[in-house]
Amino acid sequence: MINFNDITKAIEEILNSDPEINNFMNRKDVVVGEIINYDPNQTPWIGVYRGTVKYEPRTLGSMGNWEGSPSVKIIVQATDIRSASQCEESLEQYVQHIINAMLADTTLNGTVDIITSFDVEQGYIETERASIHFQGASITFNMEVATQ
Repeated sequence: MINFNDITKAIEEILNSDPEINNFMNRKDVVVGEIINYDPNQTPWIGVYRGTVKYEPRTLGSMGNWEGSPSVKIIVQATDIRSASQCEESLEQYVQHIINAMLADTTLNGTVDIITSFDVEQGYIETERASIHFQGASITFNMEVATQ
């Protein structure tokens, strides 16, 4: 069956080695499975989280061939002291860099057969600091893996 650890480690490696992501992350590492950041001072921030996996037979009546459909969520956060609009612009750039890095190798270093789809959900995080705009996005990648 599917080893989620292999998939999340591959994503961590892909994101940490991407030059554009390294540039905006200021050499901070992408984290895997850690508590989601709620500190605006720790941004930009990227976390990788396991999702669900659904198994279905690959052929009708099959007893040994299964297709796994795992999903992984990547959370990215940005802040800006100037404006919410500027924060949104930065966040959108971060999201695009993550999508580009993930789609550059749709097998995620050979850990899946293919990324089949993804969706982006924008979120807003309220803080007690009125002078800091703090926004986040969640990108869910869906994949397929043939298993035996």
